[in-house]
Amino acid sequence: MPTLITREELAAAIKAGKVEVLDVRGRSAYKRAHIPGARHVSEDGMTDWAPDIKRPLAIYSSGPEDDRSSKAAARLDGEGFENVLLYAEGFRDWVAHRLPCEPPVLSYACTVCSFGYYPSRGYPKAGAPPGTLFEDLPENWRCPWCGAPKSKFEPQGPDENQHA
Repeated sequence: MPTLITREELAAAIKAGKVEVLDVRGRSAYKRAHIPGARHVSEDGMTDWAPDIKRPLAIYSSGPEDDRSSKAAARLDGEGFENVLLYAEGFRDWVAHRLPCEPPVLSYACTVCSFGYYPSRGYPKAGAPPGTLFEDLPENWRCPWCGAPKSKFEPQGPDENQHA
């Protein structure tokens, strides 16, 4: 049975080099940003890289509503992996708590009114919970201050609230 792991426990295990991290989100989401050192794996290719069956494997997806991580964890557990860890809160939780990402998560600014969008904060009133990357906002998303379309935003650099 996979064991739940918290964000703090995962960050400590990564820092200590005691865990291999698997990102089971889609490839495009992985390329936009992921937990440092995470390996992208699809459900079909989860064991293609020949991992050590005893090494702790931490698995995550977007968040608790995304069942890909729990399915992947159950599959690995069923295949005999001895230390399967499930980071059920997922990538949005990681970003919302301003933990480092590869590449760094970017903030964006509206070129019309200068509204700043910071993924660590999101903008829940406009349908973007904390941890939502700007690229993951729907194409019809609009600036909450002036109503400008998403296309009027420009990247400003790493989320100013992100820390290592």
